Amino acid sequence: MHFDADDWATEHLKIEIFRRSVDVDALIEEIMKVAHVGAPGDGVVAILPVASHAMMKVLP
Repeated sequence: MHFDADDWATEHLKIEIFRRSVDVDALIEEIMKVAHVGAPGDGVVAILPVASHAMMKVLP
């Protein structure tokens, strides 16, 4: 899998995880241990700040 590939046959997976900033380094380390297989384009771990968020509820 190559993250930047434009080929439709290439699979992509996006996982979003929201954590406190003090937990980020440990989380990155665990993700890299589990997700890295040594293939070119193993993936990308991007860390972005979240200024705020809102929860949406399902309407009946």
